[in-house]
Amino acid sequence: MNNLKTDAFEQLYLSRKRRISAIIRRYAKTREDIEDIGQEVAIRLFRNIAKLKNPDAFDAWLTIITVRECARYFAEARAEADSIEELLANDELSFLIETDAEYLPYENAVRNEFLSGIRSEVDGMPKLVQQILTLHFALGMGYRKIAERLDIPTGTVSSYLFRARKLLREAISRP
Repeated sequence: MNNLKTDAFEQLYLSRKRRISAIIRRYAKTREDIEDIGQEVAIRLFRNIAKLKNPDAFDAWLTIITVRECARYFAEARAEADSIEELLANDELSFLIETDAEYLPYENAVRNEFLSGIRSEVDGMPKLVQQILTLHFALGMGYRKIAERLDIPTGTVSSYLFRARKLLREAISRP
């Protein structure tokens, strides 16, 4: 029975493979990228096809999964390509606070002073903690990915992030 399901899925996937490849080619240029993303789409489809409630929506669902896999693939590639030092050198502190409104001159000055204070606090932290903060907040990496990237235990990532957040909260609350 299980083999029958696998065969049915394979037929379904092969019938849509050209469509999947066409979508991926809009985003990826190299054959390797197209193949890698195609494999990830197949895996995601296989794992989640049972969750599809309306079979008539399969093609739309397939398109969404394919586009999301392209975005995920290139986000991970971009994260790998960016060096931590570049992010730190470019004064990338926008990940520490959320903003979505335009500021008046006074608010902008207050915001810049606030960011400057945070930057000073971050600069005073050990380099490893700065790297962990940047990978987690600027690049959105999870604890396990950070641990793999920096070749340190996941528990170390967790405790350093905990301490760094605590230090930043204390710095913000100081007059």
